[in-house]
Amino acid sequence: MVHNHKWKGLALFGTVALAVTGLALTTSAAPIPKDTVLTTYADNNGPAGDPQIVMLQKDMDPVAFATVDPGTDRAWLAPLAFGPDGHLYLAMATNKGTLLDLTAGGDRSKDKPVASGIFPELPHKIGGLAFDAEGNAYLSLSEPEDGSLKGTLYPIIRVELKTGKVSQLKGGFNAAKGLTVRPDANKNEILYIAEENTGRVLTYNLTTDKLDGKPLATGFPSLTDHGSAALAFDPRGHLFVSWRMDPNDNTTGAIFDITNGGDFSDFTKTKPILLMSGFTTDQNGMAFDSKNNLYMGGDNHFMFVSPFDATKGTFGEFVQYANDNGGGDCETVAIAP
Repeated sequence: MVHNHKWKGLALFGTVALAVTGLALTTSAAPIPKDTVLTTYADNNGPAGDPQIVMLQKDMDPVAFATVDPGTDRAWLAPLAFGPDGHLYLAMATNKGTLLDLTAGGDRSKDKPVASGIFPELPHKIGGLAFDAEGNAYLSLSEPEDGSLKGTLYPIIRVELKTGKVSQLKGGFNAAKGLTVRPDANKNEILYIAEENTGRVLTYNLTTDKLDGKPLATGFPSLTDHGSAALAFDPRGHLFVSWRMDPNDNTTGAIFDITNGGDFSDFTKTKPILLMSGFTTDQNGMAFDSKNNLYMGGDNHFMFVSPFDATKGTFGEFVQYANDNGGGDCETVAIAP
């Protein structure tokens, strides 16, 4: 369902609005309110080519939250995510990977990054951004800018948010994309890794610094890009992954509950809980709000939401969330905690 009516307001959530290229650029005077939905124009192809991070509200126009310097080597602005400190962080491809703190909003183009030179190669796309409770960020290089390097194994990178120190987890990963962190029953912090080119989800014990020998989930199609492969826990503690079911058709994206793991090679036996109808697979960031509604970035200028029915415990069909404002692909999503 496409909504064409426009929102004319310039101020949002008590912020101060600044005029910028057809959108209202806000500077935050307070923490970003709970359940605020944010995205980026990932390929820097927003209105007039502005490198924008925008706030979204249902059926309304995007409102610019921040601008950045995307660099000249590779303009890629994603993923976007909130850290354990409540700050909003953006990963960019430029300078072999750059991590910025965007919490203040406004013009962040001259800010010193938290870290840069993160990856061994210049990314074409950064796949995932997740955080542990100690204040470390984890990032994955899902696709190098140099296409001849596809299939190369790359490490997951750790960045200490307070110091900017960059280190690597043990081992290499084949097109690692979605990342998320959650403690297990023994209070070990576990990093979940969607490895797109092998069709599986791995677990890495951050507490013991060891990759688990057995994958959590296997059998998904092997894809080098445009396969989605996003990961997210919902507020109930269920773990979900998005995946393209047909390697030759990017309209066959679906959401699977992989909380209990298993073999997903036969979709007639391990049926998806939800189809990604109305938009195609690409980066497709995934996040939940406090009411368990599921948001996904679309490869067509829109954000989509699947409303959760708490009485039935089911997700409804994806629908367009906010208006298009001439921007680029919304391939990431962050929900304020």
